[in-house]
Amino acid sequence: MKKWMNGVRSSLKRLRAGENDAGAAGEAGSQLGAGRAGGYVPALQTEAQNPRYRGHEKGLEPLAKLLLEQQDNAPEEAAKTFINEQVATADEALKGARDIIAEWINENAELRDKLRKLFTHTAVLSSKVNEGKEAEGVKYKDYFDFKEELFSIPSHRVLAIFRGEAEGFLFASITPVEEEAMEIISKQFLNRP
Repeated sequence: MKKWMNGVRSSLKRLRAGENDAGAAGEAGSQLGAGRAGGYVPALQTEAQNPRYRGHEKGLEPLAKLLLEQQDNAPEEAAKTFINEQVATADEALKGARDIIAEWINENAELRDKLRKLFTHTAVLSSKVNEGKEAEGVKYKDYFDFKEELFSIPSHRVLAIFRGEAEGFLFASITPVEEEAMEIISKQFLNRP
């Protein structure tokens, strides 16, 4: 199960980072606030841009359902049955199925609401210096390795970090506590004895 969760986490991170032009995930803040039930809904994608449709076209939706149901303790063996002209390896089949699962998680309005609340109460703003910019960005040295809860940080600090990022000296991110977010997702989607 740990391997499966890491695979889903990886798919969610790829979606969040915009890999494969997956605008449906966007930045963590906009994504966790996204939804059809009141909130930002990203632009529609063509089927060729969306990993879920590519997985669906390859016939991987049944594998995604099987993985989500957790009835089979050997997902690699189950994935081998999905190898065909479009899916070369079991790893490729598992990756496609995980992308479909990540999209299902992304589309769940109830889950997004729970994650939005978690994000509101536990989000952390962190920043790191971009490699090789230490000397040039010395005026942002206080934020070279910075982490603070978002709800308690003064606005001038947030603005300074965003300015440092805009000038190319810092990399900033706003994230909730990942373990708590994964626990919420697990309770919603995983069958537990």
